[in-house]
Amino acid sequence: MLTRDQLDGRTNAAKVFDRLVIDIEGDLGGRDHLSTIERALIEAFAGACVTLQHLNTKLGLGEEIDLSQHAQAVGAMVRVASRLGLQRRPRTIETPTLSQYLEQEAA
Repeated sequence: MLTRDQLDGRTNAAKVFDRLVIDIEGDLGGRDHLSTIERALIEAFAGACVTLQHLNTKLGLGEEIDLSQHAQAVGAMVRVASRLGLQRRPRTIETPTLSQYLEQEAA
């Protein structure tokens, strides 16, 4: 089975896809705070988004597009976004107290 890691990441589509995944993971609190299912849904959203961007670009150029494919991409994005959520999740940042910091520096 072909996996994402085996693909050439230098194409414009791959760059957009990767940037979307990174940005969405950040919005949701970071990759290390996501479940496996959430990470898969993020990739599904990014794929639908890249597809939609391609179709919208063709539309902007005056080319014909398959409206059912456009609607399916939009519908997929809405369904996935409803599962992941539309709001950013704050990250929990643990900062050491002054005494903890001084102990770490002394060690």
